[in-house]
Amino acid sequence: MKRQRSWLILVAASVPLLWGAGTAFGDSLLYDFASGAFVNPVPASVVPANTTASSLSGVGGIQGGTGTPPPSGGPVNNSGPSGTHYVSFTVTPNAGFSLDVLALSFDERNLTAVGPTGFDVYTSVDGFTSSILGGALAQSATGFTNHSVALSGPYSAISGPFTVRISGFGGPASAPQGIWLLDNIALTVTAVPEPPTLALLAICAVGLMRRRHSRRSVPLV
Repeated sequence: MKRQRSWLILVAASVPLLWGAGTAFGDSLLYDFASGAFVNPVPASVVPANTTASSLSGVGGIQGGTGTPPPSGGPVNNSGPSGTHYVSFTVTPNAGFSLDVLALSFDERNLTAVGPTGFDVYTSVDGFTSSILGGALAQSATGFTNHSVALSGPYSAISGPFTVRISGFGGPASAPQGIWLLDNIALTVTAVPEPPTLALLAICAVGLMRRRHSRRSVPLV
């Protein structure tokens, strides 16, 4: 009975340890246009563990000689009000996991004098209603500018697909429309095992430990 109680205590202690191991650090979902070839949608360069990710859609072209480092990519259209046109991507946790979204970061540059006048970032958490990151854009920028935002609260324990839209707006509706370049789009997330998965992992881990212990305990003949 005493030995059984010890194993139960070990199982209970293992669950929070496994939970902590799953949430201590985030992994980046990255779109950096690394291939240098025009492909629309653009595949992710890095996908976090225990997730699947879509390609980046809405890209109108690749700038092979410009980026941080090159190449970089630009949206198809930056005209109209905020949220009208955008590039977007989706990340989904694997079965048995939920998603904690920790931060979003990307670099941008208005390469010409007729690009968008501002940008906003929307997510599926609120149905793409409120911008989580935005600002004015300088025309004919001499270099790339980084924009980032930390996320928490409603961005924790997401059990389904999570979509991000990066929208440039205020650009001309007809040619020339300018070139607004994006690079190093990085979403930091953690795929967290859900409680049933944690319990199963803990029981399996303890079972392996008991098996090893029993093997060591067999007396030599």
